[in-house]
Amino acid sequence: MAIADTTDRSVRTVADLRRSRRALRAESAQLGRWRRLVRARMDLALATSMAPEPLGLETLGLLPPHVGDDLPMYNELLEAVQVGRGGDEVRRLERLRDFETRLTRYQANVEATLEATTAEFVRRLSFDPGASLEFLGNNR
Repeated sequence: MAIADTTDRSVRTVADLRRSRRALRAESAQLGRWRRLVRARMDLALATSMAPEPLGLETLGLLPPHVGDDLPMYNELLEAVQVGRGGDEVRRLERLRDFETRLTRYQANVEATLEATTAEFVRRLSFDPGASLEFLGNNR
């Protein structure tokens, strides 16, 4: 969903810039959480589509007998970690990669806007340092 920016940046006050920076930083934090979630799901989709070999086959007779009691059955492990069929996971992976690409572009725009807003905030304060106190009356 594209978000249209209808704000005329030339008429924003220092308080407006401060609020904008706060909102952009919060957006950036939320974006980071979404990107981590998408990347983790990509890892899971990839790992699910390429299940590892069964455990215990190569170590049969090398470990004490009671150690095998802790080893779950291969089909139980697969059932526990598989989310979908291999083909489903491949399609999901393609979709997640698309999301990751789009989130990366969105993040670049959020960061660029935050940087521009911060630059304008600093520029305004350099001309009118007293404006940094204007939030005191508006922030109650």
